[in-house]
Amino acid sequence: MPVINRLIRAGKYLETILSPMVCFGMVVIMNNNGAETEPKEQPKPMICLVSVGNDASAVFPELRQEIKETYGYEVTARVEVPLPEMAYDQKRNRYLVVPVLNRIGQRVPDEDCLKVLGIADVDLVTNELHYVFGKADGISGRVAVISLQRLRQEFYRKPPDRKLFSDRVAKEAVHELGHLFGLQHCENPECVMFFSKSIADTDKKGKKLCSGCSQRINTGRE
Repeated sequence: MPVINRLIRAGKYLETILSPMVCFGMVVIMNNNGAETEPKEQPKPMICLVSVGNDASAVFPELRQEIKETYGYEVTARVEVPLPEMAYDQKRNRYLVVPVLNRIGQRVPDEDCLKVLGIADVDLVTNELHYVFGKADGISGRVAVISLQRLRQEFYRKPPDRKLFSDRVAKEAVHELGHLFGLQHCENPECVMFFSKSIADTDKKGKKLCSGCSQRINTGRE
């Protein structure tokens, strides 16, 4: 009996010592040789930008600032994702957006990419719409994509306008990420979550979330 009592007391002692260490993430990790190693840091969740098809990284620097200011996460770039051949609609000479979204999701793991935004320099369509400026894979989903094609003034046979192009790209990027963070379309025509039926709608609305959308946003943080 004394031996059993000592074992019980020893077990309770270890439980008392180890419990707070586990709670505060202070458990010592041992390598194969029995030596102490530093605990691995968990990767910080980030919003990841990827070029889809042709390199679109020229727009990344300005996008990083707009996205971080709006959603609070660090923004990083990932490897280019090729366009899936099956997405090409030969009759319309455009790419179906859903297969493109699926390809991005397959190629970019979710280890540290909380949300992924693809930047495609091709015209995107759905089965129902002749074109889309961008699309998310659902409300509170993980992957979205925007198209640069119709954001350039040259598409409308007008002289290039770098500032206008940058503003349009930022608006569409923040808009599609808004869907990934739980936002629906907004009825406020000045809110970035307002639905753009045409490029004129994109130009009229602002780059920021309205107060109502800001309150409804779900970043996953407390």
